Amino acid sequence: MTAAPIAASAEGVSLSYGLSVASEYVSQGFEYSDGATFGTYVEAAMSGAYAGIYAQSGDAALLGASVEYGVYLGYGNTIGAFSYDLNYNYYWYNDSAADDLTEVVATGTYALSDAVYASLRYGYLPEFNQSDISASIDYYTNVPGLAVAATYGQVDSDFGFGPPSFQWTYWSIGASYAIADNVTLDVTWHDADDDGQFLGVTDGIAVFSFMLDF
Repeated sequence: MTAAPIAASAEGVSLSYGLSVASEYVSQGFEYSDGATFGTYVEAAMSGAYAGIYAQSGDAALLGASVEYGVYLGYGNTIGAFSYDLNYNYYWYNDSAADDLTEVVATGTYALSDAVYASLRYGYLPEFNQSDISASIDYYTNVPGLAVAATYGQVDSDFGFGPPSFQWTYWSIGASYAIADNVTLDVTWHDADDDGQFLGVTDGIAVFSFMLDF
């Protein structure tokens, strides 16, 4: 959920919450739903620190569970044209077929201009000995509410089975349009390549999303 929330403040703490509907659940080159997916979240933030909880529906055959839950906490700040974000995530599932996971993520973003932002993200899941590094470009156009974005990433993982590890790349390009301060529509093309390792990555899919934040 990428739309900026409208926060309700109380004693320095801002509270935001929202929901999303998408045609597919796609992450790091894998499809985790066979059709529509639904998500919701609640987040509290204060002075750069934040914590939240979310739920995202998926397909048990693809995700290992019908619902993925997550809690996260982190801290972010801006220094001139550079901003950074560090967070810790814990994921659990409503089906024992999927193991609980943890992830630490570090993201740095540099404002190339008032409209163009370049980001570098690194994530690590110790349970899968999995590292993910990706680069993104976001461009906020002259059309009010319209933005475009592109991401390219590479993952190295042993999926918790030990050596050898597997590698794949993924990429996406899309556009979002804020039709109101708290309502965003998005369409993004996702694709991936596992270099013939038969990991089951997507061979290209367009995802349509609707996001509502409060």
